Amino acid sequence: MRKYLAFIVIISVVILSANCRMFEKISDKLTIAPPEGSDFSFSTIQPEDIPVPDNFVHQPSDSIYFIDGNIRTASVKYIASEFVTTDSVISFYEKYMPVSPYRWKKVAETSSTSKKIRVFIKGQETCEVIVERVKGQLELILKISPQQGQ
Repeated sequence: MRKYLAFIVIISVVILSANCRMFEKISDKLTIAPPEGSDFSFSTIQPEDIPVPDNFVHQPSDSIYFIDGNIRTASVKYIASEFVTTDSVISFYEKYMPVSPYRWKKVAETSSTSKKIRVFIKGQETCEVIVERVKGQLELILKISPQQGQ
């Protein structure tokens, strides 16, 4: 029975991992000129340490990524390219954020009829995963910020 259960788990992981992808660096990222004399930058690059489910399309015009030394702040928006449920996206993040290579720890959750939020922490950062159906489309917004009090 244990061998059968282990086989089912392994097959499930293989199938689910095929539907998972990491954010990829965008080589032709848009960079906005920072104020003179500053050492920070803005771009539409996507974070590499947060997974994104397949079937979501990055919305660079609605996204921003700010880096100042070791501190980053981002709001990265995606729209589902086909029908998926809010619950399936939330389940994806609850499953993949805590495991390698991501290793984010879930610390909070909020749900309403149309919007679900999960909050994860890693190191000195917080990542909010916001999933909401807007005008018939499922939106995914990933917000990264320094932890409060840091």
